[in-house]
Amino acid sequence: MDRRVQTSGSGIIKGAVLDNASDALSGVSVTFAKSGTTSSVVTTEDNGTYSKTSLSSGNYTLTYSKSGYLEMSQSAELTADNETLTVPQ
Repeated sequence: MDRRVQTSGSGIIKGAVLDNASDALSGVSVTFAKSGTTSSVVTTEDNGTYSKTSLSSGNYTLTYSKSGYLEMSQSAELTADNETLTVPQ
């Protein structure tokens, strides 16, 4: 059974992943979960940035994971379907 949440909005969540030395991290998996269910996964670019489009409004948990690094999570809220939210580094 596929438990992915269907997203149908026009919201965007974007950001960048940096290490402790403030260097960009590429190849980090960024998992977007809404209501505890994974909606999608994107991977950071060479410059550490990521962007996920077509998100509906609501609360998301973003989980960052890469082999050799600790997994980290943070919350982000889109308050409108057409909002663009830049997540702090």
